[in-house]
Amino acid sequence: MRPNSKPADPVLDPPTAGHARRIGDKQAEPYQARIAASVRDAIRRGRSGAVLAPTGSGKSLLAAGAAEDAIDLGKPILVLHPDVSLLRQNFAQFQTVPRVQGAKTAFFVARNETIGDGPMVRNSLDADVIPATNMSLVNKLDDEDFLRALDRFGRRGGVVLIDEGHKAAAEELARVLSRIAHAGGSGIVLTATPFRTDGKDPLDAFGASIEHDLIDVATYDEVLATGRTVPTRFDMATGEFEAHLGTDAVRLIESAFLALLAENKSVDQASQQAFSRFFKEGASEGDKAIAALIVAAVARIWAKRAAEATLAMIHCDSVEFARELSGYLARESLPCGHEREGEKPRVAFVVAGEIRVWRNGAEEGLKEGEAVGRKIKRDDLLDAARSGGFDILVNVNALGVGTDVPQTDLNILACQERSIGPVKQISGRGERAHAYLLVYVSSTGPGCRIHR
Repeated sequence: MRPNSKPADPVLDPPTAGHARRIGDKQAEPYQARIAASVRDAIRRGRSGAVLAPTGSGKSLLAAGAAEDAIDLGKPILVLHPDVSLLRQNFAQFQTVPRVQGAKTAFFVARNETIGDGPMVRNSLDADVIPATNMSLVNKLDDEDFLRALDRFGRRGGVVLIDEGHKAAAEELARVLSRIAHAGGSGIVLTATPFRTDGKDPLDAFGASIEHDLIDVATYDEVLATGRTVPTRFDMATGEFEAHLGTDAVRLIESAFLALLAENKSVDQASQQAFSRFFKEGASEGDKAIAALIVAAVARIWAKRAAEATLAMIHCDSVEFARELSGYLARESLPCGHEREGEKPRVAFVVAGEIRVWRNGAEEGLKEGEAVGRKIKRDDLLDAARSGGFDILVNVNALGVGTDVPQTDLNILACQERSIGPVKQISGRGERAHAYLLVYVSSTGPGCRIHR
């Protein structure tokens, strides 16, 4: 029998869909109450499995409910996050729950990160609630004291709640999870996109799988019925994009794409590399000319749809492409019909290690009129975007899972994704709002179709 693999036992006090539930400062929607009851039962039984819920369905609330129930059942809970921004978002929800607020809490985050307003206990598994980033645990795998602490956590019946579980199957993290599983702990995944192109599964360490061990599922119809999310309208801009590039440029991109496929690159890798090569340092004059066409084409696609947009997110493959696009857009004018028609758009360029802001066609700091120089924090930028401070956010892998900016109503995929998981996560950045449009830009074959 695999680690922590248990024969199915009869379900005691099974969850009832009709039961109401309040979690902290929020009244749970009916599907959230049902899922929370299912998760509580899984925690009580030490069962490992997955909860599938669409983007925007309130997984932060479900995580807070799981923490409350784990405390009530006398089990410690380790809540894993792909990045510190999502950890902050979840922890803010945790703090609205009295049982969680009063529990012993410890954090595994980078040394320069501060969570909350009070004193922080760091790097301890001897607590009730343990919010952590995946990498903060992986970085301690050479510490024997940490490994023994993982064993103690598992022996206490510890629960690992893996938020955005589709991003958490790295081999190093699997070592952490396996140690907990062998000691008797359990694992629960929360995700909107269970499919992965690499075939890995974070529940494997617990003798379970996302595909076969479902704890509960929220359907799109259930979430849409509450008004929390909106249906996505899709606009395939492939023809529009290629018309601006011209036949010769399109053929060159497609030839590069086919050559990369012949080198056994995945479809996603081939698409991205065939596209981003034009923006690399040392590119030929011909490649630079095509890069300029690509930037202008994406800007035209934005301008055609921006009149009614509150906030656009444009997702790119490479830092170089995103940087050029941001500067170009900052010099454009908001189109006819926009409430600030003729003004320069307020643009932010966002990657993991760098954030830049343009207003009135010039680069400046985060606050209007502030000089360039102070490093801009991601959370501060998102707060400014939520308060209406920007028209365009240009993103390279920094505004993905868990990013919640409800004002986003225009999403442009200028990245060459083909796999359904990344595209669905990106589209989810806009589904929390009002009338919403997802525009897919592609030049290397048929675009990605998503069916709701």
